[in-house]
Amino acid sequence: MLATFRRDFERIRASFRNEQAYLSDVLHRQGRLAYWPAAWCASWKYHCIPRFPANYWRAPAIPAGARILIFHGVMNPPDALAGRSMGNWRRARPAPWIAEHWRE
Repeated sequence: MLATFRRDFERIRASFRNEQAYLSDVLHRQGRLAYWPAAWCASWKYHCIPRFPANYWRAPAIPAGARILIFHGVMNPPDALAGRSMGNWRRARPAPWIAEHWRE
């Protein structure tokens, strides 16, 4: 793989955004790289908080099959636990279940 990378560097650079993308592509085509199911990784903001207007009366919930919960943007686990929106337009009610799963 390294020899091919060095030999065809310009072609590879034109086809992939970085070396990691090239390496992942080669390993995936060889059957040596597999990704976990998309349902395993959920976004707090987009998958847990109910859509407006239900977010005002329904509490956030863990999506079916989720194993990893990503907090991106301005809300973090302590904020979600308390129901603080931190100026975020995606207002959420408190999610006490976060205390069962979150560790620093």
